[in-house]
Amino acid sequence: MFSARVRGRSSKDWHVIGYLIQAHANPAQLLHLVEALRSPVARTWVHIDRKAPLTPFETTIGAVATFVEHRVDVHWGGWSQVQATLNLMRRALRDEPGLTHLALLSGADYPLSSPETLLAYLQASGQEHIDTAPFPSVELKKPWSRISKRFVEGGERGGSGKARAIRTLNRVLRLLPDRAVHRRLKGLTLHTGGSWWVISADAGRAILDFVDSGHPSLGLFRSARCPDEMFFQTLLSSGLTQRPIGCALTWADWSRRSASPEVLNETHLVLFADPNFHLDGIHGTGPCFFVRKTPVDDGTLAAQLRKLWRKPNMTAT
Repeated sequence: MFSARVRGRSSKDWHVIGYLIQAHANPAQLLHLVEALRSPVARTWVHIDRKAPLTPFETTIGAVATFVEHRVDVHWGGWSQVQATLNLMRRALRDEPGLTHLALLSGADYPLSSPETLLAYLQASGQEHIDTAPFPSVELKKPWSRISKRFVEGGERGGSGKARAIRTLNRVLRLLPDRAVHRRLKGLTLHTGGSWWVISADAGRAILDFVDSGHPSLGLFRSARCPDEMFFQTLLSSGLTQRPIGCALTWADWSRRSASPEVLNETHLVLFADPNFHLDGIHGTGPCFFVRKTPVDDGTLAAQLRKLWRKPNMTAT
């Protein structure tokens, strides 16, 4: 199927992995990432939060990546995070119909292996790589109220008058009766998980078709809290794809149980250098291809990560 799509193109020029990056700050940090992703088998698209000026990113990155024109004002915990991803998916699949895989990353991620090594693994695994578990989840601290209560984004962070007003509104909304969630799911089984994933391009197309269909559940997700940790996971776990689901391929240090993962440092480099290092958590085990969050520095740590590139430990897949 893929060969038919790219007939007439040299195998050296196949762009089969589409890297989709969400970023909002630090153009130099983003440059370290997109440079590491450069490959004849891959192409990169970037969504810059509409709150941030685009020119510094375009000046720094140049033609190494494609910037999506339909930018979203992204707010933590809101549908805007999902919409930014959908815009990335739509642009990538429009630009490169021959893509076979889509990898969602943040601007603070960094690869532990080459795109060619990742592609070989994806072709062998035949899986959608996304962390997913039944929702709600006490263990993952993802309560039913995330979808049963209407949520207005834009108030979770910041001290502006608007943000404070939205927080007050959300407190009032939490006092209202639960929404009729199950009646609007229409065959979907709710799941939850992490925000970063690597899926097949066919799954990406199916997700876009689902959005374009106007499914009754869309209103629920668009007004849910943290739908980026629920929307894609639910669709892929509800039979939207026939491929089996494996764990995500991104590692982060949540050892301090704070709102954000720890910034990577020299201690983490020792961990990554261990040839037996692999993902091992509640969502399963498997090789690690990406780590986050990289520091905002002169690129020193990114260069050290680049020196660790190898074929990852695939014994626990």
